[in-house]
Amino acid sequence: MPRLIDANALCRVLNDHWLATSPSDRDTAEVAAERAAMCRGLDYAMRIVEQMPTVGGWISVKDRMPVETHSIFWRLIGSKQWNNAMWREQSDKVLVAVSFKDGTRFVTTGETHDGEWYTTVSRTLTPEVTHWMQMPEPPEEVTGDA
Repeated sequence: MPRLIDANALCRVLNDHWLATSPSDRDTAEVAAERAAMCRGLDYAMRIVEQMPTVGGWISVKDRMPVETHSIFWRLIGSKQWNNAMWREQSDKVLVAVSFKDGTRFVTTGETHDGEWYTTVSRTLTPEVTHWMQMPEPPEEVTGDA
């Protein structure tokens, strides 16, 4: 089972550690090189943490969109089989909070294709996706006499 952590707190700790290891005039070239490598590693770790899915929390589409990967159509780009109904990149299916002009809001599922949202709501109703979150893991099936 994954261990849940507070990503914001982790980023603060990493940042505090980075600040505590800022260069000094007495550093040798070797120490300075080690310090620079450590800082690059901490910066990289912070970027990874910031991109990890938020457990139990909604992510504003203004802050971040789901990660997209190559679609099943990707290999057809530039070929005669490629057409406008296909897309290059797509995200995993996620939960989305949608809002309408009349103020109605609800939760459904959706995904992105080339950065554009596709939800289970008819596009003619002009839903606006405001937030999203990763799908929860399905429950474990209980087997036997438990």
